[in-house]
Amino acid sequence: MKLRSLAALLVFVLFTNPIAQATPIIQSDAKAGFTIKAESYEATVGTDGYLNHLRIGEQEFLLPDIDISRGTYFHQGGVVKMSKTTRTNAGTIDSEGPLASVRYAFTDNGMTWTVSNNSKAPMFFFAILPSSVSLGADAKGRFVTMPSAQNWNESSWFSESSKLTFLTKGSARQWAWLQGSTVMEINLAPGEKRVLELTAGKVTDADRAGMKAAGVDLGDLRISSPGELQVFQRTKRTEGPVKVAGKLFVNCDSVEVRFSGKDLNGKALKSEWQTVAYNSANSTFGSLYTLTAGGWYTAELRALKSGKEVATAKVAQFGVGEVFIGAGQSNSTNSGGGGSNLPTDGRIETKSGLVSSFDGKTWRIANDPQLGTHDKSQGGSFWPAFGDAMTARYHVPIGVVVTGHGGTSINQWKSGSELFNWTLGRIKELEASAVPGYPSFRALLWHQGESDADMKGVAYANGLGTIIREMRQQSGRNFTWFVAKASYRPGKPLEAPVTQGQKELWDKRVALVGPDTDAMLGELRDHGGKGIHFSKVGLKVHGEAWAEKVAPWLDQQIK
Repeated sequence: MKLRSLAALLVFVLFTNPIAQATPIIQSDAKAGFTIKAESYEATVGTDGYLNHLRIGEQEFLLPDIDISRGTYFHQGGVVKMSKTTRTNAGTIDSEGPLASVRYAFTDNGMTWTVSNNSKAPMFFFAILPSSVSLGADAKGRFVTMPSAQNWNESSWFSESSKLTFLTKGSARQWAWLQGSTVMEINLAPGEKRVLELTAGKVTDADRAGMKAAGVDLGDLRISSPGELQVFQRTKRTEGPVKVAGKLFVNCDSVEVRFSGKDLNGKALKSEWQTVAYNSANSTFGSLYTLTAGGWYTAELRALKSGKEVATAKVAQFGVGEVFIGAGQSNSTNSGGGGSNLPTDGRIETKSGLVSSFDGKTWRIANDPQLGTHDKSQGGSFWPAFGDAMTARYHVPIGVVVTGHGGTSINQWKSGSELFNWTLGRIKELEASAVPGYPSFRALLWHQGESDADMKGVAYANGLGTIIREMRQQSGRNFTWFVAKASYRPGKPLEAPVTQGQKELWDKRVALVGPDTDAMLGELRDHGGKGIHFSKVGLKVHGEAWAEKVAPWLDQQIK
């Protein structure tokens, strides 16, 4: 055959028979499960049947091995166990159990998860994104920093230069969880099947333009303080210190910051550029500023080289207000609002939007469930209502740091115990994120006593008094404690012995008087008034009662 004829034949073959796209390589291992290597990502389906690893570029997009997380998993009162996982064809893996099933179909640029609730009760399907996935965007390209509470059925998630896009028909929810992680939640009705489409890729120029417009560029200027939605504890009624710090990844001569927003009196801040101390040796910057109490405020930063901007970044929301720590047992955590079909029904949200919660690493709007509790409870709490009541009174953002564990006695809170160290550790994390040399919070609110209802008053006062003294000593701060009157147990006498111990702490000024929650009965308790926890209505009353006790004392502190 002549060369010209051979070339013509080759062109014909190429145009009529395109080169087949390579399919992902799937390898199996008895211990590791299935490993998937695709053009755009790597993934693993573990021996438990759940996809627990998804790497796009150099970035991991799933977080297993934190609490009960498998990375992805069904949840119905606990992790739903899968009994069989098999590779059904070249690009598909099926995982099945008595209650649920999931089919993973892999292509080179993404995958499809078909999740099925085969039971007769509601069920969740979760995917847990790590804190390194720091940005999210909806279908219209509106960016938010993560973790954050959203309701997106189409969304994109960003970590450094990598991107993951989710798409599902039907409702989806995103919310913050442990260690700054983000939960992708799919709520499945009995018998419901849902298809989730995922696409792996790289951050595009259009993505970066959208990030920059939103002030959340993952570029050359990284801000470590203020954190998004962080609340700095004010030192006076009208003002408080703010720390601005971070690192540069581009050469520059100087760094500047500009603040904007309205203070507690509704007056706009004087928005002008101010110098931030810059260390060219290690490319870090940091300075302290005194701002009028209020918020939310915005901090814009820019790096200059020869008078020209070479990098910019922005913290969209932070504030100067009041911060409170919460500890105790279940009525201090996310255990309220029970008695309905779904645990989410009892959760409440902040109406003001000015209440933020801290889990030791990140801040987010304090919608239930609150981050950072030791018991990992997932129901409703009084904290959004407390924060809203305090915001209405003082016109400043409110920060809450919730650490408790349900069903615990003060004997489990002794110095050196896991619960004591959990709360002490959170105090130290809060101090590290705040301004050095200044208080990071105002007071600790303690709600506990139900588990110790029959303990003699003297024993309770001595035990909790020792815990208070040790916590103050080991934290290095003689901070204020409020203790609620709390002993109520359904069907038991209202005046339990432990309340005498709580009164003794108040009388000796070891702690200040918290609300009388034993008086909150009837419709204020869950399960139709028969429960030990608060109903959704009761959570609001409980939160407002805390504000009524804290506010008169706080008024004296900020004269």
